[in-house]
Amino acid sequence: MKQNILIIVAITTGVFLSSAQTLTSSNIWYDIMTHKVDSDSLLTQRGFKLKYSGPKKMGGNLACYFNKKYDEWLFINDNDQGKTTQVSYLLPTLQKYKKNLIEKKLLLLGEEVSPMGKTYQESKLYYHLTYTFTKIDTPPVHQ
Repeated sequence: MKQNILIIVAITTGVFLSSAQTLTSSNIWYDIMTHKVDSDSLLTQRGFKLKYSGPKKMGGNLACYFNKKYDEWLFINDNDQGKTTQVSYLLPTLQKYKKNLIEKKLLLLGEEVSPMGKTYQESKLYYHLTYTFTKIDTPPVHQ
């Protein structure tokens, strides 16, 4: 009986893992945002390949990554100071899109996840989420 339960758990876990998206709204965003780790190597480990990285006309930098296996796109926007302020995540299915929407109460001050609806990238339909991170500086406490 114990073996049957373990087999069922293993099969179920395998099914869910194989259908999961590459990134979820979790600490990975904080690692990218705070530049705690090299975001390029972090994303490469998760199957993303750098397609473009360069300056934007309005200042700052834009990096574009693509995961061929899961058909997902990431656009990482940095400001002039090199701080990541926004990540656009293009997902191929509505199911993955809905899975990445977060309740507002789970977000920290200055964070926002915006559902942007449908968009097209290279003539294919994607569902667009935007993760915005604005660090709120607290004023110093005077005693």
